[in-house]
Amino acid sequence: MGKIHFVGDLIFGDQPVIFGCGFDGIWNKSKYKGIFDGVKQEFGKSDLNIANLETVIAERPEKQNVNNWAMCCDDNIISILKENNITAVSIANNHSLDYGVEKYYKMVEMLEDNTIVVLGKKEKPWSVFEINGKKVAVVGATYLPVYRTENIPYLLNPTIEMWSEIIEKIGRVDKIIAYIHWGSEFVTTPTDKQKKIRDEILKAGIDDIVGHHPHIIQKNEKIENHRIIYSLGNFMSDYWQKRLRETQILVLDTDSMDYSIIPCKLDKKGVPHTIGTEQDVEYSAESEWEQNSLFLSRLRMRFEYLFHIVKCFPRMKGKKEFLVWLWKRVKYVLVNMRKEVKDPEIIYKKYER
Repeated sequence: MGKIHFVGDLIFGDQPVIFGCGFDGIWNKSKYKGIFDGVKQEFGKSDLNIANLETVIAERPEKQNVNNWAMCCDDNIISILKENNITAVSIANNHSLDYGVEKYYKMVEMLEDNTIVVLGKKEKPWSVFEINGKKVAVVGATYLPVYRTENIPYLLNPTIEMWSEIIEKIGRVDKIIAYIHWGSEFVTTPTDKQKKIRDEILKAGIDDIVGHHPHIIQKNEKIENHRIIYSLGNFMSDYWQKRLRETQILVLDTDSMDYSIIPCKLDKKGVPHTIGTEQDVEYSAESEWEQNSLFLSRLRMRFEYLFHIVKCFPRMKGKKEFLVWLWKRVKYVLVNMRKEVKDPEIIYKKYER
């Protein structure tokens, strides 16, 4: 029996609000060794494992601060990915270009030089994996706006025509999966925009959708023969809230082409551990999206951030740079908070560190 494992966001760097004592702050001294120990056995059973790499891999600066190292990790992570059978990563997300195109291309080069498949590249966002005679194509893409450059080197906001062209280029396979970065953070219900994107992708001819970005598990749906896994949640991160530490491994059986899940949980150091055995995926009927739930979820999250900043501030590195960053961020959020109700993604559109 062949297996492909899909997991959600790998955030190997420190978030700005916990800079110096986040994921990278905890694990970089050990060169990230041991971070997959809690799921290593399951990963070893799979023919390949696919994840969303929501971190910039770069050379570590001599003096680290929130402006040059937040959401970053060094190249020691690559050997860890290989050791733990991470076959492919998607780089089509809203953090890959945090430090510009040059560092993006260097990261892609390092990954590919180490035989890690990179999904989501603009020129060829897919890869076809053959397991026991079955061919499964996985296409990486993102639907989140990018604010740092006009030269976007990965698949961003693909139209139905672009999806159709990609499917034609892939050719004859047993299944085509869209592995996409979409949705709104911290809410458990898919938005109307996600549903519109879903309908376009399925109309173009994609078989199934596996999503990430909301940092929380969202429900799954079944539409005719299509499976939509809206969000797998975080798989490696320094989020501290219980609801953002619940995650899962999505298992595709390439013989039956059916899915199952292995429930997992992140510990206090941000690394996953299995907490149960493999089980069937639960699918639910389509539910109505309430726009107000996004506002309330983000408001709750911002208060949690505030309390966490106060708690972690004495341990933070580069306090001066962090306070400048925080002031800019607070002003930006206050200006755009009301607009978020109508346009949830406005929070990504203009802000820079």
